[in-house]
Amino acid sequence: MRARSVNENVNFERGQNPKEAMGIGPYSQTKFDSFDEAVDFAYRYFPAITGYEDDSVFGEDTFFTADALTKLVPFLSNMEIGSHKSMSYAKFPGALYRKLKEEGFPRVNENVNFERTGNPKAGMDIGGTKLSYIRKEISDQAKENWNQWIHDYIVGNSITGYFNRIAKEIEDGFEFTGEGWGDYTVKVKELVNSGEIQMDNTALFIIGEDGYQYVVPIDDKKIWIKP
Repeated sequence: MRARSVNENVNFERGQNPKEAMGIGPYSQTKFDSFDEAVDFAYRYFPAITGYEDDSVFGEDTFFTADALTKLVPFLSNMEIGSHKSMSYAKFPGALYRKLKEEGFPRVNENVNFERTGNPKAGMDIGGTKLSYIRKEISDQAKENWNQWIHDYIVGNSITGYFNRIAKEIEDGFEFTGEGWGDYTVKVKELVNSGEIQMDNTALFIIGEDGYQYVVPIDDKKIWIKP
C-alpha cells in the first residue's frame, strides 16, 4: 500500500528566509498601532533580527554597532506606525537601546501550543492590542486638546472670576503680595509655566497684563471669557 503524499504548498522564493515567507517571528508584523508597540515587538525579536544576544551589540559612541544597525534597517524600513511608514525612525534605536538596557536581552520561543489559546496569533504573540497603549494614546490626545484650548481661549483674552492674586511682577522677578482671593477681571498675558498643562492640575497660574500673578482654580466655579 502506497502512503499518501502530503502537500503543504508553501511558495518559498529562492534565497528567501522560510520564516519570512511564512510570516513567522520577526517577519510576522510590520504594522503597529503605536510607537511603543513597535519597540516591544522589535525588542522581543531582537536576537532573531540582529543575531546578537548580549552587550556586544552596543556601540562605543552609538547605540548599536554598525553591523547590528545594518540588520535592523530592513525591519525599520518596512515598519508602519498607524498610517505613517517609518514613523519616528530616528527615535527608534534609542528607545530599543533603553529597553534592552533596562530589561535585558529576550529569548524568542516559537514553540507554541495553539490548543491552549485557541488562536494561532495569540499563541505566537503576534499582533493584538495592548489596552494600556490605547489608553495612553487617548490620554495624550486629550492632554493635547486641553492645552490647545487653554492657549486659544485663555491666553490673550480677559477672564473674570474668583481668583487668587498672589504676586506682583518686579524688575528681577515677582514680589509676593498676599492680596488673596477675590473677584477679578484680568487680561491674560501668559501662563507662568509657558506651556504644558497636566490634565490633573487643579489650577492655572497666569500672569496678567496688569503685572500680577494669579491662581485660577480649575473647579466647578464659572469664569467669564472676553476677547
